[in-house]
Amino acid sequence: MSGESEAWYRLALKLQWPVQLLQKMTTSKEFLRWQVILEREPNWFDPLHYYLANIVNTLRNINRKKGAKASKLESCLLKFQEPKRRKPRKAKTVEEQIEDQKKRWFRASGLNSKGEPKKGRVQTRQPPQKKK
Repeated sequence: MSGESEAWYRLALKLQWPVQLLQKMTTSKEFLRWQVILEREPNWFDPLHYYLANIVNTLRNINRKKGAKASKLESCLLKFQEPKRRKPRKAKTVEEQIEDQKKRWFRASGLNSKGEPKKGRVQTRQPPQKKK
């Protein structure tokens, strides 16, 4: 299969449309853009991917514990996902930022939220006072 015909079939598979209909409806400029998009698609597997996954799967099954189920080929294919987007954090006021930093410093130095040593922690000795 040539590169162009493979690209048509990949596009048909992605869009769930018949190849002949896509060829009639798609301009050459649009098809070239689709080729670029399809080349960049991370989860498109070619025969080499399946070959390497089969090797990994065989090694996993050889070394599995007795009684354990055999792993499947699909579990050895690398699948990439878009990272989940985090919700934007609420902007804090300067006072809230200062309080957060104080709490972090207190925790790091072994103090409670009031700046006093936590109970049960070893306290350093004070140098002896000079007698007058």
